[in-house]
Amino acid sequence: MTSPWLGILLVTVVLGAVMAGLKLISARCNLHPESSRKSVHILMGLVTLSFPWLFKESWPVLLLAGIAVAALMGTRLIGPLREQFGGVLHGVARSSRGELYFPLAVAALFLLSESSPLLYVIPLLTLTLADAVAALVGVRYGQHRYATSEGTKSAEGSLAFFAVAFLSAHLPLLLLSNTGRAESLLIA
Repeated sequence: MTSPWLGILLVTVVLGAVMAGLKLISARCNLHPESSRKSVHILMGLVTLSFPWLFKESWPVLLLAGIAVAALMGTRLIGPLREQFGGVLHGVARSSRGELYFPLAVAALFLLSESSPLLYVIPLLTLTLADAVAALVGVRYGQHRYATSEGTKSAEGSLAFFAVAFLSAHLPLLLLSNTGRAESLLIA
């Protein structure tokens, strides 16, 4: 474990670089707003996967969650920040507060997992990857639509969610526990 302050600085710098880099890529490559938003989601989730190895205590994670929520609120409410970085997160037509809920969910998950990497990684991988992949596959390849209480989804996106969620449970069980292969497959 590193110094908590060094870990906080490292995570803050990396997440800031992610936002700045995606802003540049989004502008140059004319990314679809959903692709840009899900890229932020995936990259931030992958950075937060390091928390059980970076932090022994929960206060750094809670502080980072507070900083993230404040910064993300700033991109919603402060004109210059919204103009500079808001397009990366707020370019989709629908109303969403997912970027605010994500750091709160990461902090809650860290607290609930009680520093167990396995209990932290499986739900975070599912939250980070399965939702994002489902949305990207659904937007790009979704042909078979069905109605939900939130609108419409695609069978292709739902299948992608299932596949990624399966791997998000199966691989950590194999790599971070003594669970056998057959048991890991059944649990996943």
